[in-house]
Amino acid sequence: MLKKLYEQRAAKEARFEELTKKAEATELTPDEKKEMKGLTDELKVLDEAIESEEAIEGRKKKIAGRNALRKPESERDEDEDDAADKEFRKMAGRYRFGRAFKQIQKKKNLDGVESEIYQMAVAEAKESSEDIQGNIAIPSRMIKIGRQERVLTVATEGTDAVFTDYGGMIPILNPKPALTDMGITVLQGLRGNVQWVRHTGDVAFSWETETADVDETTPTLDNISLAPKRVGGFVDISLQMLKQSVFVVEPWLKGIIENRYQLTIDYAGLVGTGLNNQPTGLFNASGVGVFSTGSGAANNMTYNGLLQMMRDVKAAKARQGKAGWMTNANGEFALAQTPKQTSGVEGNFILNPEAGSLIGRKFVSTEVIPSDFTEGGQTDLVGIAYSTNWPGLTLGTWGGMDLLFDPYTQAIGGKVRTVVNAFMNMVIEQPAEFIICKDWDATDLPAAT
Repeated sequence: MLKKLYEQRAAKEARFEELTKKAEATELTPDEKKEMKGLTDELKVLDEAIESEEAIEGRKKKIAGRNALRKPESERDEDEDDAADKEFRKMAGRYRFGRAFKQIQKKKNLDGVESEIYQMAVAEAKESSEDIQGNIAIPSRMIKIGRQERVLTVATEGTDAVFTDYGGMIPILNPKPALTDMGITVLQGLRGNVQWVRHTGDVAFSWETETADVDETTPTLDNISLAPKRVGGFVDISLQMLKQSVFVVEPWLKGIIENRYQLTIDYAGLVGTGLNNQPTGLFNASGVGVFSTGSGAANNMTYNGLLQMMRDVKAAKARQGKAGWMTNANGEFALAQTPKQTSGVEGNFILNPEAGSLIGRKFVSTEVIPSDFTEGGQTDLVGIAYSTNWPGLTLGTWGGMDLLFDPYTQAIGGKVRTVVNAFMNMVIEQPAEFIICKDWDATDLPAAT
């Protein structure tokens, strides 16, 4: 219907424009004048009809988007997926974390967008065979992971100030989440445990004479798996702070919780110890290649050393995917002032910090990688990691963030408590595709002048 109305209006607008141009050059005939007046009236009627139909179509699309959102992603067709995505973005833009807090604090049930977002998180948790324990929950697609668009931001909440000279909140200094920038694989909305079969031993052929039997050959397999590990914490805030603070506490708290979620991924994937229910990160994983800069008091990384790391990964028959390097500020500083050769001239340094690449591969600096490794009698050693296939590091998440806003437990002390729980884990598909160095004395350099 709407398409037909558009076509009718376009045809009449074209005729009206034709008569208008003719009127500029010569006088119209009485019939043409009558036609032009009739076109004006018809266009007005058509505009009203189109406006009405557009409103109906908009309402239909909104209903379709809401209905599609209630369906599991696996059951949606392409059009339903698009409608659901658009509707979700609109809802996420209207979501107010602080409003949800206040509703719970006043012993009210969530309503409006806050209730719908909560129900989405509940549905996602059920798909992962988990239960939501909190009274506020955020589905995983509203949590920024890597380069995914951030649809829930502190800016949407506003920061109303009590005093006109309030300058805003100065954030704590934290590493910038960087691991997902390397292109690691992210699996969201998982249900049970995930297991992969891994091919570990290949078949072998033998050369034989015309009628001799060939040798038996048997491939070998093992498996790796991901099971959810719980991570979380709680924050107590006094009622007095909520009442007197010059900034809106709830969105600020949401912002720092979300940032910690992202940093938790980086710490788990890079330096997780594997102890106390932590995932095992690259710098502690068995099977990962290890490069040593050598023994002595000045273990500097060289251009040749970096090439050896690349050689060792390639020699391990690593897959060629998204290649790249990760180190920290000390490593970056050292590489940027170390010549490629010992007789190198000024400017022929290993790293150009502005290029964003190292030996033609992506280069990322993050302070999640430590500068306090120890080996032998040496301390303050820097780490660096390289892979030809960073997607071989896989992050799994079971639902998003589960938040319990508790105004009761600490009520006797005039406080409210926010409890956060999330379930995630990480696994390295083929450790030999990665190589690390953690005995690099990157601080053993001349002082900057």
